Amino acid sequence: MIFIHQDALISSDWHILHRNIYWFLPKPRGIISGVKNPKQLLYEQFLEAEENTYQKILALIQQLVESRKIHQFIFLGDLVFGFNKPKEVNQKIQILTQKLPVFFEIFQFLENQGIKRSLILGNHDDFKLKNAKAKSLYNLLFDEIGLFIRDNNYLYTHFPLGYSDANDKSRGTPFEKYYRMNQIFMATFTHNHFYIRLKMLAIKM
Repeated sequence: MIFIHQDALISSDWHILHRNIYWFLPKPRGIISGVKNPKQLLYEQFLEAEENTYQKILALIQQLVESRKIHQFIFLGDLVFGFNKPKEVNQKIQILTQKLPVFFEIFQFLENQGIKRSLILGNHDDFKLKNAKAKSLYNLLFDEIGLFIRDNNYLYTHFPLGYSDANDKSRGTPFEKYYRMNQIFMATFTHNHFYIRLKMLAIKM
């Protein structure tokens, strides 16, 4: 779940508090969380599995930062699951605060180490930032939030360049997804439309 590219730690798709992810991906989630029956977790067992998972991720990040020169943490989208539902945002934040403090410890460690934290919006993030509390949380955790990051010849994005609409027809084509995210991104952070439009075309190409 953690990769290294040059001086950056890269990760994505943690899907925190996404209970069904243990059903969809039982083998990898079982391995990292240490649970034996990921598909059959009761709610408290699910929270315990989440705690185990992110304690391991924190330990791995600490190990990598201490052994290498790391200057940036790039998260490629889909961090907390369920922020697209306004009625669930307060509940999700409360659970994170009370049951999964390790979630905040991860980002506090990165900040304490002077590591820049960047978030790229994913397909499950495209509605999140309309909610003021979700936006406030993400602004607390990250130094910058955007649709992608271009670093010289490298392009960091949630979607692979070959992403097909066949993978998720219910949410539209890749271009429609980027358009929707772009509209929300502009409304939330008031970036220049033409500038982002050019970026979107660069991704599509």
